[in-house]
Amino acid sequence: MQNSGGKFNFSTGDRANSMPAPFADWKIAVVGAGTMGHGIALAFARHGLAVSLTDQDPGQLKQAKRLIAAHLSLLAEMAEISADQIEQTQSRLAYCPSLEDAVRNADLVIEAVSETPDVKQSLYALLDNLCSGETLLASNTSALNIYEFLTVSRPERLIITHWFNPPHLMPLVEVVPGPRTAPQTVETIKALLSALGKTPAVLTRYVPGFIINRLAMAIMREASYMVDQGWTSPEDIDAAVIATFGPRYAFEGPLGLAENVGWDVIRSVLTFLAPRLKSDSEPSAFIDGLCAEGRLGVKAGRGIRDYGDRDIREIQNERNRKIIRMIRAVKNV
Repeated sequence: MQNSGGKFNFSTGDRANSMPAPFADWKIAVVGAGTMGHGIALAFARHGLAVSLTDQDPGQLKQAKRLIAAHLSLLAEMAEISADQIEQTQSRLAYCPSLEDAVRNADLVIEAVSETPDVKQSLYALLDNLCSGETLLASNTSALNIYEFLTVSRPERLIITHWFNPPHLMPLVEVVPGPRTAPQTVETIKALLSALGKTPAVLTRYVPGFIINRLAMAIMREASYMVDQGWTSPEDIDAAVIATFGPRYAFEGPLGLAENVGWDVIRSVLTFLAPRLKSDSEPSAFIDGLCAEGRLGVKAGRGIRDYGDRDIREIQNERNRKIIRMIRAVKNV
């Protein structure tokens, strides 16, 4: 789908037999079976690729297997996958306690371990010895500039691919090359992600926050400031965003919107409003207060809302159902 806002590649459907020839026989290894890793593994397995998922914690691997089964069950409930496709997907997934076994003959290794430089350094030292010279290495870091502290023998094959949660559903993957990443590595990763039904968004270099977190935190800073000032409520901010950004941003981004509004209008509004926007470099009192009171959101049972005794998994499933419905709707725009 293409429109004035850019190019989009939204898909939740199974493409088990549609991987293009360059990738049809690829083997994928995912290191780290936690929140992001197991979902990334599922995304590849659903689209016909053999995937080895590994974690140094055997309990985490068992949990990943349970979570993947639950994700597949929800996809079946939403008529996104058949019983046969579930069986095929599960047959492509190998849960490997051994890192060496997991990455053997891998064409792509995706690292999804904790956001700790020391942990990543130790892992990449191992990967550098275990992987072939043709293996691509991709980090799912959401924040770290891995190019400042990782040393690998083939830096031209090292890249950041930042997935979004839940990765088996969310279309976007930010692609961030390093100063020595080969252009061919970028193009190969873009082509692979597109074949998965993902939307790769490429930066030219590492910048803190990449694209989405920079935009999201700018919105969060202003939204929380407005609550601090008593100008409006959290509920009204969410309602306002859903009722405007929701339908608009489903088919055009902020720059595509500006094309329709007119850049002269945008310039005029920015000239007036930019000096009046919040520019603090610290979290707002509103956010600090929530954290101090343990009101951390769904995982704590309360945040700006009270979730009572509701099961966290069911709240997440409800959210995932909405994501699937929205992706379906966007396909028809």
